[in-house]
Amino acid sequence: MKKIFITIIVLFLAGCGGGLSSSWNNFTAYYNTFYNAKNDYRSGLKKVKQQPVQLNPDVPIRPHPAPVNAGSDDFEEAINKGALILRRHSDSKWTDDALLLIGKSYYYRQEFFLAIQSFEELVEASTPNRLRQEAILWKGRALLDIASYGEGISFLETQLADSAHSWSPDLESEVKVMLAQHHAMLENWQQSASILEPAILRVEDRALKGRSYFLLGQVLQFQGDLTRAYQAYSNVEPNFPDYEYIYWANIKRAEVSRLNGNFDLAISIYRSMLSDDKNFDHQNALSFELAQTYEQEGEVRKAEMIYKNILSSPRSEQLSLLADTYYQLGQLYSREYNDYRLAAAYYDSSSSLSRQIQNASDQSATQLATAYGDYISLKNRIAKVDSLIALGQLNPQELDSALVAVRRQKRALLRDKQSDDQQEENILTNVVQDTSSDPVGGEPESSRFGFLNYRNARMVEAARQQFRARWGNRPLVDNWRRTNAILSTSDETQSTVPEGSETPQNGLTDRQLGIDLREIPQTLQQKKEKRKERLNLQYRLGNLFFLTLNQPDSAQYYFRKVLDDTTDSSLEPQTLYSMFKLYELREKPDSAAKYRQRILDKYAGSVYARRIEGGQLNSDALENTADTTEKLRDKVQKLLSRQEHTPPNAERAEHLRNLALENRDSPLAPSIYYQAIREYIRVAKAADSSVADTSNYQGIPDSLNIDTLRYSRTEWNQVRALLDEFKEVFPAAPQIQTVDQWSQVINQTGTNGLLTCKELNITPKVTPDMPTFLQAIKLPERLKGLSLSGSLTYRLEINTDGTVNSFELISNPTNLGIEEAYEKAMKAQLRFEPIDLNGKGKTETVSCEVDFPIKQ
Repeated sequence: MKKIFITIIVLFLAGCGGGLSSSWNNFTAYYNTFYNAKNDYRSGLKKVKQQPVQLNPDVPIRPHPAPVNAGSDDFEEAINKGALILRRHSDSKWTDDALLLIGKSYYYRQEFFLAIQSFEELVEASTPNRLRQEAILWKGRALLDIASYGEGISFLETQLADSAHSWSPDLESEVKVMLAQHHAMLENWQQSASILEPAILRVEDRALKGRSYFLLGQVLQFQGDLTRAYQAYSNVEPNFPDYEYIYWANIKRAEVSRLNGNFDLAISIYRSMLSDDKNFDHQNALSFELAQTYEQEGEVRKAEMIYKNILSSPRSEQLSLLADTYYQLGQLYSREYNDYRLAAAYYDSSSSLSRQIQNASDQSATQLATAYGDYISLKNRIAKVDSLIALGQLNPQELDSALVAVRRQKRALLRDKQSDDQQEENILTNVVQDTSSDPVGGEPESSRFGFLNYRNARMVEAARQQFRARWGNRPLVDNWRRTNAILSTSDETQSTVPEGSETPQNGLTDRQLGIDLREIPQTLQQKKEKRKERLNLQYRLGNLFFLTLNQPDSAQYYFRKVLDDTTDSSLEPQTLYSMFKLYELREKPDSAAKYRQRILDKYAGSVYARRIEGGQLNSDALENTADTTEKLRDKVQKLLSRQEHTPPNAERAEHLRNLALENRDSPLAPSIYYQAIREYIRVAKAADSSVADTSNYQGIPDSLNIDTLRYSRTEWNQVRALLDEFKEVFPAAPQIQTVDQWSQVINQTGTNGLLTCKELNITPKVTPDMPTFLQAIKLPERLKGLSLSGSLTYRLEINTDGTVNSFELISNPTNLGIEEAYEKAMKAQLRFEPIDLNGKGKTETVSCEVDFPIKQ
């Protein structure tokens, strides 16, 4: 009996031995290794979370933040101890947890490919469901860090659609937030918002929820849905993500309010933030935004006062903010007050601070004055074209009233300028007399040197150089403008006043006031030409900011205006290339790639596409440092020696242009650029089918006025752009007179305006009828159920067979998406009955204004 009992005990122990051994293995694996690995991981994670949050609110933020350089040693220890579990306790239940811990530690050490490998092992293995779901989330996070957005979207969508996962609600919502982040990085705003908005509601982590609302606000703002963006930003603070997120969410609330035209709400938000002690370190930045809001609202005096308070604030230590403030004051004085002298001083201060920030080399006062003089000139020309376009929209009675006001304003401005000239000359005289003696000691510097330091000899000399750069060798005598005006018109005393001009009053005619009624566009074609002129000026202004003033943000603003305007597509390829280079220089590869692809898709075979595909042309032409004069001369001679007896070559011309721009401080630069223009002209002439013989490739005539040239091909647009760029970059070059002559020749037009329906006394009729056309219009879904009324007025170019060439909205926009719906229908099916000219012309196209009722 005793023997049987012992046998039973042995059999029982043998049966239980496997379970006891497994439990003991799990126990030792956890407390000897995994427990310590988790502690090391937590220690590293704590250090990560202690790092200050750095947020760029202008790009999509990450609800799951990117790793930072902290806790690296702790994470390495966690990896080593986690690896011990895999080696020594491979059959324990903690192996999957250890593998996930290793992957997360690799992630925080920014060893993303090793991290992804660990997560993939968990996803593909028979891992417990929740661990597999966590691995999916973390792999999506790592793909975000290596910018594999397309792969991330594909992977996450596949895993979310896999019914085998039985997703837990909290992890599923987190993975969807991650998926929305990938879409946002590809600027798929609509997809991102549609995924993100419902997913946020199920996120349990409040800080993550707050950050997700911030991203949702950004995505909706990029979409243009400002009302919903405001609400999303408002949901950030109640979830307590972090001070930086709350601060920028409030800034964004004010920003979208401002964009929505609700300036009072924006001002209220900024003032509330200014009164919050937590924002003490941001007082000047908030004041700057408040000033911008007042400026946009039209309260320019309030804005000016706040800008000047920022400059005098003891906390004004951030150079970039000071530079922006000086810049905004320059904008105010040039745009609102037309005081270009003070504007140039503010721009000068802004540029000086910008150079300090960027550690750029100093430029002389003359170069700065020339650059800002070009800026002022271009801005004035754009403003003038805008005014002419506006005047061209008025009826005769409104135009007469407007001209009376313009003449009154011009006379007042002339009197003010003459008074300013007198004061300026008196100041210069006093400075010359006073600079040899010291001021009374003990006075503060601002009092000793006077307003804008006009008694400081060094600063006065700098101002004198700027003055000469702006005005040249004008006589320093009283009433010099009046004298010049009298001399310039003395030979015209026998001529009559041009038709439509004002009868001289106070001794001043329209011509003396600088008013030429012939400049006001009357026909549709003339108005189109004015819009093209404005577009060209905006492109040149963007070029000036990009190439000369080194202000890429301002350059980007004007380049986008050019790309958004469909008036003239000839500027699109070079503008796209400028945007590509701008983003490339700012180290934003995704944005640069977008413009690069647009050039390759739309302008394949162009010089810009070839330049992109060929890298940087010849590397010696684009070195980061300027060549010596001798080395530069050798390069140019080699290029020009190849020019003889060879066909025109756009790439060679680009090579010369780049050489000139990269070495613009060299005395050879204007001549090199001039040769680039000549080569481009040869290219344009060779491409112009109206030129019968292009076999002689030796040189080109300095006179381009050849009757057979039409100057209408795309190649001539490139020549125009280069001529404009030469005048901006090398305004004092000896070749400038020839360049000006070339510009006048190739920019000349001989087009006539279109006949209007009003002139023909006809009313175009929609076929089959207007109600049928209106039924085809699908208004935005958000407008359903609303009571809509009113009409949209379009100017149409209609062929005599009833087809529509083009259309232009001339009534006020609704900003509700109605215009887009109407224009989509116009493109698809708007037709008119054939037009009878009633024997008043032989044109094939007429211009008509047509009202379209707004109906649901």
